[in-house]
Amino acid sequence: MPERRAIRYAHLSEAVKDAERLKESGYERAGSWSLEQNLDHLNRTMTMAIEGTSFKMPFFIRPILKMVLLPKMKRGDVIRFKATAPPALAPQDSPSLDAALEEFRRLTAEIESDRPLVEMHPLFGKLQRDEWVLMQRWHTEHHLSFLIPVAGDTTDNGDVTENGEATAAKD
Repeated sequence: MPERRAIRYAHLSEAVKDAERLKESGYERAGSWSLEQNLDHLNRTMTMAIEGTSFKMPFFIRPILKMVLLPKMKRGDVIRFKATAPPALAPQDSPSLDAALEEFRRLTAEIESDRPLVEMHPLFGKLQRDEWVLMQRWHTEHHLSFLIPVAGDTTDNGDVTENGEATAAKD
């Protein structure tokens, strides 16, 4: 199995370009989920940021998780622990790639817009809008890092390099 790639997106729109490139050029998996399964899961978590969710960690654990994990996300640290997605956030068995990618485009645009997001995160408790966006960007980096582009593939604008490392988009 190939190694995960190091990815840093300055904006979620870069993740959309990366996902489109993975769809077009193909990829190898360094994890168990396909591109469509990763996108389906990410879409579910972004929907949660917009609409909220009924599940949450116990109130006394949320501030501890926020205190420990949010600084790591801000630094872009890779957190190497295996977690199982709650059933509501687990991907469907065989989602449509085209539908998942279209929904990913729509939701990333909403998350990056000025649209209000819910205050309560089920793991971290109360989050400011910028913390939600940071968490979504980090979560997207985490999941797409398991998909390795076919060797030699590059993008037009330098969002992701040949070895899979994301760079700041050039204007």
